[in-house]
Parts: sequence; C-alpha cells; structure tokens
Amino acid sequence: MKGFVNVLVAVFVVLMSVTSWAETREEMEFAKSRYGVEMQSMMDVCMTMQRNGDLPGISGGEDTAIEFGSESVDFSKKDDVVYPLQMQCMVIKDEEMLAFAFNKETADADWTLVP
Repeated sequence: MKGFVNVLVAVFVVLMSVTSWAETREEMEFAKSRYGVEMQSMMDVCMTMQRNGDLPGISGGEDTAIEFGSESVDFSKKDDVVYPLQMQCMVIKDEEMLAFAFNKETADADWTLVP
C-alpha cells in the first residue's frame, strides 16, 4: 500500500510539473505575441506615468499596485491586433481601484491616456 501511495504522489508531482510547464510556455508565447507586446508597452507607459505623477489622482512615485485590463479580448487571437486598440491600466490606491484607459490609434502610434 505504501508503494502505491508513493507512486500516486510521484504521478501527481509529474502532472503538476507538466501543467505548470505548459502554463509557463503559454504565458511565454502570449508575451511574444503581437497583443502581448502591445500590452507590455501600454503597461510600461502606465507605470512611467504613475511614477512621474501624470495619472490623475495619483501622486508621483507612490507605491501602488498596477494591473491591466482590456475590453473583450479573445486571447486565442493573440496575433490578430486591430487598431485603434484600447486597454485599461488599473491602479490600486488606498484599497480603491482606479481605472485609466489608454488608446493606440495605429501600430506606429504612441499610447495615450484617454481623458
């Protein structure tokens, strides 16, 4: 019985490793996709604006948590990016989530904060 339990534990560990590796691989593939690259560039702009105090209601340099959001994105179409593209950067300040919309008109345009 003890041998059977050890085998089950070993199988579970292997399955968890494979699942974790597959998720990591998918995340890496997404990060390299056109949508992943656009998302990262928007987050870079949002973080820079947050550090510089350029986001309304947030002082520069504040230690805040930042998340991303997008409107109804089908992540299976990670290379089918359509412009204009809009994403949201959510900043958590004092336990309140503030959403900032960013827009990119064309592939060559810069991300701009939507007023």
